[in-house]
Amino acid sequence: MLVGPAAGAHGAFEGGWTMWSRARIALGALALVSIPLGLIFLFLAFLHRNPPPPRPALDAARPAVELQETPPEALHATALEGQWIIERGEEFFVGYRIDERLLEVLAPTTAVGRTDAVDGGFVVRNGSVIAAGVEADLAALRSDDPKRDEALRTRGLETDRYPTARFLLTRAVPLSDQVRLEEPFQIGLQGDLELHGTRRPISVVVDAVVQRVDGRLVVDVAGSISIELRDFGIDPPDVAGMLQVADHGEVELRLRFRSGGSAGARSR
Repeated sequence: MLVGPAAGAHGAFEGGWTMWSRARIALGALALVSIPLGLIFLFLAFLHRNPPPPRPALDAARPAVELQETPPEALHATALEGQWIIERGEEFFVGYRIDERLLEVLAPTTAVGRTDAVDGGFVVRNGSVIAAGVEADLAALRSDDPKRDEALRTRGLETDRYPTARFLLTRAVPLSDQVRLEEPFQIGLQGDLELHGTRRPISVVVDAVVQRVDGRLVVDVAGSISIELRDFGIDPPDVAGMLQVADHGEVELRLRFRSGGSAGARSR
């Protein structure tokens, strides 16, 4: 049995230990509550995301009645000779499309981000596209989730470190002898895609259409490029094992080019 000062010290020790134990229990309980609450908020945010926008497509389809009454005007490929440059606008963009999954228990949802800060163009000479290049500012990518956009600055695409994506044509593309106004056609492109500081050769088929807007010819292009993220040194983001991103995705584009040289004569 302890008596005197020793007994007082022992009592103080037991009291302090009891208080510390209670504090640890309280902190543990708080942690057990906060983790599920965090998961619940993440789960609810995941469920309430907006459906992704549709894939890029041309919007120059002619009504069936018009097709019957006024056949598409044929243009010789030489009508497109010269330089064409990208026309900026909110409806024209380069972007990404990729699947996300929460806790591996829900069906994946699709994340889509786009930037309209895009420059570039192409050159037609002797009936062929002999040069083409597109450059997109990835730092301006926007999706339906500002937190995702912020995270991509330092993870995944790492847009703070690699703010630009580029495509450069490496092989000339012959155009059809006759291109018809407002009649979509397909073009196969071979070139180099630079993304996340890595350049790799790619082949892609895009949809294109020539039409007149305000009396001047324009060329609209839409398509997508399937990529494996690790081919470009990109680590798929993983949020504490709870929110996982697929290891493959798509680079999307919907662009308009206008005459910047001798091409695209005005309507007569």
